[in-house]
Amino acid sequence: MLRTYDNTDEYGTQLFHKEQGDANNAKTGSYGYRDANGLYRVVKYVADENGFRATIDTNEPGTLPGASADAVFNANPVAAPGAGHSGNYAAAGGQAAYGGYAAGGYGSSGPWAG
Repeated sequence: MLRTYDNTDEYGTQLFHKEQGDANNAKTGSYGYRDANGLYRVVKYVADENGFRATIDTNEPGTLPGASADAVFNANPVAAPGAGHSGNYAAAGGQAAYGGYAAGGYGSSGPWAG
């Protein structure tokens, strides 16, 4: 049995999945995405009596080729947006550029209060 979908949303992000099964309940397939900037990840997999095995093809920043958790990564990362930027940042340990955040308490106020 073949199951498949391929959808692109209004932002240009493509999501897809394709899976084929056999009479022994073994599965082969792939799934992944590609965003409007061209970043992608495709997971190709086999699930059978020998377990789940995956190979990942990606160009996501920060990924390295190799094996991790029994998955093989074929990484060809592109530079992250803003990589190498030398903007005006405060020195380490300097004052934060924002006013901070104070979390609210758990009271019984609000429209959901009984």
